[in-house]
Amino acid sequence: MRVPLLVFSRLAALNQLAAQGFRIMSEHCGEVAPATAEDVADLLACLLAAQQRRVESFRAFRAAFDRLLVTGDLAAYNAACQEVGAAFSALSAEVNATGASLRSAGRADLFEVVRTLQGFEKEQLRLEATLQVLRKAHAEQKWSWQRVGVSLEGVAARDVRPDWARGAGCREQVAGTQDASGCQCCGPEPTEAEYSNALAEATQGLQSAVTSINDTLAELREAAADLL
Repeated sequence: MRVPLLVFSRLAALNQLAAQGFRIMSEHCGEVAPATAEDVADLLACLLAAQQRRVESFRAFRAAFDRLLVTGDLAAYNAACQEVGAAFSALSAEVNATGASLRSAGRADLFEVVRTLQGFEKEQLRLEATLQVLRKAHAEQKWSWQRVGVSLEGVAARDVRPDWARGAGCREQVAGTQDASGCQCCGPEPTEAEYSNALAEATQGLQSAVTSINDTLAELREAAADLL
């Protein structure tokens, strides 16, 4: 399977979606600055419901990538990325709007908790995209250390890099007769140890982000319970 630059670009773009917030309000959340504990509780309920939908969107993002590894259907994966990306953006905007309403209600403390949650969500999305890029590149079996017993004689050193790691000039050179190993747009391929370390670091970071998200949500749920 080949990985066009479009896939890497789309995954990279997803890293920014959790931080984006269009200036819109949801139909039920964040429209009016609350004045009572009950109003604050309602806003927190809306926020937690939006968070649950974000969890479902994140699962859909992972499932789309898992299907890509099995089927190689890049068109279906791109379509799923667009759908999930739109959902992430809308949900992030809803959470931001609800957080702003909490601040307007005099609950600046909860507003700061929501801001913290958004930061962890952004980091989770970034690390998930990083893991998908690493796993997809590995699945291509194009790095020299994955070609045990296969002669690389006559193959440019850059030829074993996955497509997303090459610039347009590199791809044109590799396809022709010129040696692209001297291209300055990309460095040398990662070693097996470097790949393993990058995978482990991203995995550990993702687990840490998930733990932080769960801890922050527990804080919001506790605040909601105190209002009952």
